[in-house]
Amino acid sequence: IPLLLLIIFTCVANLVIIVCIRTHRPLQKQNNHFVISLAVADALVGLLVMSGMLVYTSYGLWPLSDSLCTVWIVSDYCSCTVSMIHLCLIAHDRYLALAKPLKYRHSHRRRTICINIGVTWVVGICVWMPSIIWFKLNQEPIANDCYFIPDKMYTLIQAIFVYFVPLVLMLVFYVKCLIGLRVQFHKIAATLDNVPAARLPDDDNTLSVIDTPSTMPDSLATVTTLTTTVDSNVQSQGRIRLQKKARRRHEHMRSIRTLGIIIVIFLFCWMPFCLFWPVVAYCPDCIPLKWYEYSYWSAYLNSAINPMLYFLSNKDFRTAFKKLV
Repeated sequence: IPLLLLIIFTCVANLVIIVCIRTHRPLQKQNNHFVISLAVADALVGLLVMSGMLVYTSYGLWPLSDSLCTVWIVSDYCSCTVSMIHLCLIAHDRYLALAKPLKYRHSHRRRTICINIGVTWVVGICVWMPSIIWFKLNQEPIANDCYFIPDKMYTLIQAIFVYFVPLVLMLVFYVKCLIGLRVQFHKIAATLDNVPAARLPDDDNTLSVIDTPSTMPDSLATVTTLTTTVDSNVQSQGRIRLQKKARRRHEHMRSIRTLGIIIVIFLFCWMPFCLFWPVVAYCPDCIPLKWYEYSYWSAYLNSAINPMLYFLSNKDFRTAFKKLV
């Protein structure tokens, strides 16, 4: 029952993420296309992958047909890989927004994002589907069993390129985002230090703006008034620019904080499977079966946690959810 509730929650939560982005205007940003695609992949994990594992966990065997076994294995590896690569794309997107803001804002973001998402799905399917189908075609089906055990070298190569490389890239992009935020913070602080203070009238200043028209010649009073107006306009424009920069920095900080939490949760959920899978290929008896089963459920749990993180760390998602409810 708890696993069934987890499956329902995973599907519904990711569906709500998609609906919130499509219906709430502040969330309709170009980079949130990545979040929609990630939610689709995570919803497939809940609907297809976790459902199949629930059957396997409940019965201790595979009571369904060998064809459904193949569908389950393909959907398992492909959708989980697509979900993982999307986290990499989101980290890279945040890095570009910080490192190259002008190019990022003026580039054809929608087209680039759609191409990246399309390539991600193609790669996620192509790196697994051919090998799984080849394995199933050349393996005699065993009654009440469903498994995929590729060649040892293939397993090691896939573990490196499909699991560990995206993980390292996510960490690299996250560290670069933190460095970029630090640089922006120092630039804003330095700019604030260079903005001149407001020229307010002093009590003992005989050239104050209030007294100028009555105590000075008209031409000199006009010059003083114009100078004060120009200074005020320059200062006002400078502060508006600083406020915009500070607001953008705050948005970046919020996005990167969310990204950091996502990466930490990702490490917690995926690390057992990333370590156990290549070990089992070389030493099938080294990992107890229950631990290996736990590593699968731990990896699937990431697809249930991802939508929760957006609602917990982003006010716009919470507002959209309240309106939706």
